[in-house]
Amino acid sequence: MATLGRTALDIGYTFEKARTIGTTRERVTTLADSERNYTNGTGTGKFNVVHSSRRSLTAGSATDDIDLTLLEDPSGTPCAFSIIRFIYIKNREASGGTDLRVGGAGTNAWIAPWKDAPSPTGIFTTVEAGGEWFLSSPIDGMRVITGERLLRIVHATGSGAALDYDLIVCGE
Repeated sequence: MATLGRTALDIGYTFEKARTIGTTRERVTTLADSERNYTNGTGTGKFNVVHSSRRSLTAGSATDDIDLTLLEDPSGTPCAFSIIRFIYIKNREASGGTDLRVGGAGTNAWIAPWKDAPSPTGIFTTVEAGGEWFLSSPIDGMRVITGERLLRIVHATGSGAALDYDLIVCGE
């Protein structure tokens, strides 16, 4: 099975400012090249393992410890990541106050995204309702090793309502 992928980011905005004589409007898009194509295989710019899932957290199970070596590909075949090329998490909640926290915590925490922090096992990134977190490392990749393989997702607000999120991981 061949695996191909593409990531792209296009940011645009409209700026309006009322003036005494009229209104100024401008439309600007990014000039930076933020597109990356991936081919099948291992090494720079390649991946051969994909995981995609919609997951749910409830008050009773407000923490999801995801073992990056025990996931499944879309066909249900087990896949064990050793290198992550990119990871994407989307908080599917529409209303404010239902935040996710993404990080590594506890024994075997995956700390690659926060490796340069003084104490990476206690660092979390907050993904607000409707927000997205995307991280890529197309050249070297982010390593997943035996002692650093658990990604922790936490229902940060602790409310009784379920919180759904999407997880996509691509790598080797």
